[in-house]
Amino acid sequence: MMIARHFKDYHFFLLENDSEDATAHWLRVVSKKDPKFEHKSERLMLGNERSTERARFKRMADLRNRLRDWIESFVRQNAGWDLIVMLDIDIFKAGPFAVSTHSFFSALGRPETYANQWDMLCSNGIHSLKTGHDHFSMHDCFAFRTEGSDWWNAENCSSDKEVGLKLWLGYDLVPVHSCFGGMAFYKPDALFRCRYDPAVFDCEHVTLHQCMREHGSENRMFMDQLLTVNYDAFVHQSCLPSRGDL
Repeated sequence: MMIARHFKDYHFFLLENDSEDATAHWLRVVSKKDPKFEHKSERLMLGNERSTERARFKRMADLRNRLRDWIESFVRQNAGWDLIVMLDIDIFKAGPFAVSTHSFFSALGRPETYANQWDMLCSNGIHSLKTGHDHFSMHDCFAFRTEGSDWWNAENCSSDKEVGLKLWLGYDLVPVHSCFGGMAFYKPDALFRCRYDPAVFDCEHVTLHQCMREHGSENRMFMDQLLTVNYDAFVHQSCLPSRGDL
């Protein structure tokens, strides 16, 4: 809401399913306060598979397709929408400022944005390793794929120094084949060319982004190093004069 009020217009779509607490109630409370906040609470009786279980990939792809189709139906009937932000709401377990308003709008103020040079822009997700030291890693490294590193990496991405343990501290956009980090910006036409594939045994973001690249988005997908999403309440960040990656 803090970010949305800076836009000319906005609309929220939140899909919730199978909650056993008061989530559905509080979503109704919010939607009554703001007619531009839509939510669906559904009893789908889905499983709770985790990690790299095949059923989890299918469940996540199916759910994301339900959300994607809901958004597309709205956009097709209401002209003028030029940005879709996919966001995992669980990031706010770390606090209300898990997404920085400043970094959010700096992404939209980039020259690459004005020049229409991207179809997908994902965030730089950060979380601590809980080792008792000031050690951090990339969140969603399983969704992060680049040229030369575009294969299944679930077993080792979190411990890989070139992926999971690399801190992206530069300023430039990083070309990717896929990424998410908890939040991603999409151009509507590019997103609507594709769907998440529940039949593929891989991260659902990877299959979507592969389809997008095959249908016009090759070399138009990036991770924004400054667009940080904090999965911990106290991830200290500061501006540095160096542009190098550590």
